[in-house]
Parts: sequence; structure tokens; C-alpha cells
Amino acid sequence: MSKKDPRFRPNLAEPCPCGSGKILARCCYRIDGTIRKERSSIRPPGPSTGYSHPRCYLNFTQNCSSKITGEHLVSRGILKQIGQEVEVAGVPWLKPGEIQKYRINNLTANILCNRHNSAFSGVDAAASTVFRLLNDVNIELSKKSLSRRKRYYLVSGEDLEMWAAKALLGLFHSQPRDTVLAGYTVDFTIVETLIKTSRLPSGCGLYLNRQLGTRRVHRMKEITIGTITNPVERTLIGITIDIVGVLFDFFLESRGINFQHETKGKLYRPSNITFAGRGRSHVIFFTWPPASSQIGIVFSMNKAIFP
Repeated sequence: MSKKDPRFRPNLAEPCPCGSGKILARCCYRIDGTIRKERSSIRPPGPSTGYSHPRCYLNFTQNCSSKITGEHLVSRGILKQIGQEVEVAGVPWLKPGEIQKYRINNLTANILCNRHNSAFSGVDAAASTVFRLLNDVNIELSKKSLSRRKRYYLVSGEDLEMWAAKALLGLFHSQPRDTVLAGYTVDFTIVETLIKTSRLPSGCGLYLNRQLGTRRVHRMKEITIGTITNPVERTLIGITIDIVGVLFDFFLESRGINFQHETKGKLYRPSNITFAGRGRSHVIFFTWPPASSQIGIVFSMNKAIFP
């Protein structure tokens, strides 16, 4: 984000749009005039332990703790926004079409050690922020208001991308036996590179679906996660994420599929999502590594749909 960007006129004395509570000049503002939310570190603090917990799926880092913890299949911060009890459908242990209620403390799997679980707190927080913003923006734009002030928010796209990778790995490692994904694999060479360097194969990462025109029904505070697979090679290559009707795809790899077809009509690493309606708008900016896309998308809410 540049201070010359016509979409955003930053005031350095106002609170930073990342939500830290600090003023912009002392937070995400950079000396070159850009505004950037740095990605969170996922490396556990302190010296490496040299220990690999057999039940932690990141044990290849040899930096585990001795205690295994319950990892939420969807970040706890997201589940808490839905409620202490949530409705769940489509998971491997339920029948097709079956819906069950669970307390959020029961939606966990023992697949990460405490040390690695804690290291992902910043990534989980970013995903929780996006979930909250997408819900709040929908609610705010559905109400009448005399205000016409634009509202701006700032999120690290890299954190959201890493959270999607974490969700994919959590789904893969927590599935019961004899499920639809039984016998499927994940490319652990790519996983190891991602965890150690935060890099993905060229073109892989987060995509925003920009194909409009299809009427979809969703509920507020609802999240849906599905799988993207290569059934020929029996590999799990990505996931789909639907947050109150906003669709993302995350690709861990692209081998063995028609990748150009799969990503058609989707925006790679969007710079922003703008929601406009009732004469006002909310803009969620995502910061990415240099040379990433500078293209965003506008969801225009037609006045006819408002009550």
C-alpha cells in the first residue's frame, strides 16, 4: 500500500488500520511511504529443542515440546465468534447431510505439540480478524446510516495464506481412518519448504473467486472448508474456504491438474476487497511480498437487496 494510492489517504496520526491500537506512524507505516503489515513468525521462540514429537506433524523441524495439545480444526478465535456451541456438517465422521452440534472445545485433534501450536497464534489471529471483518462489514452495510466515511482495514495476506496451509494440514492429519481421503497424500517437500521459508511453488497460494452472478445462500458467522484433490495421483493439493459467501481457494501445489482452468476467474493474492453499498464502503487491504498483484475486487451491494 502506497501513500500515493488513490484508494487510500493515510493519516499518520490516526489509528493504524491493522487494529493494533497504535497510531499509523508508529505501526505499519514504512520509511519509504508504504504501509505494510508484516507477516507473523511461525518459528517457536528461543533456541531449538532438538526434539521431534512423534504425534506433531511439524516434527521434521526438530523443534517440538514434549506436550501434545488439542489443535482446533478451525481456529479457536473463529469458533468463539460463532458461539460456544457450533453446528457442524460435512466432516468425515458424519453421514452426508448430517448436522451435529459440538462445543468448540471438542473440535480438536492431538496433532501439534504445544510449542508449535503456540507459534501459530499470530496466523490464527489474522484469520480470526478476516472472519470478523467479513461478518461486520455485511452487517454494517445492511443498516441505514448518514455516515459516508470510508473505513479501512489492514491484514497480512501472508498470514491468511499460512493459516489456509495450516487448515489444510490440520484437515489432512486429523481425519479418521476409512474416510474419503483415505490413501491420499500431501507433498511434504512443499510443506517443509513452506514451514521453513514461507515460500510456495510459483503461482500457488491464495486466490479470491471473482466470478459473480450466481445467487448463493449463506448465513452470518458461517465458514465452510472443502478439499481440492488430484484423484488420479490421490493427493490433497488445496482447500476451498467460504466465509459468509466470500470464496477463497488455497493451492499448496498444482501438479497433475489443469491449473490454468482451476484458477480461471480467480484473483491471485488480491491487494484488497472493497464492499460498497448505501453510499459508503469498507476496504480490506492485504499486504503481500513485493512484486505481488496490485489488483483488488469490489463487491457492490445493489440497493434493491437492502431491506
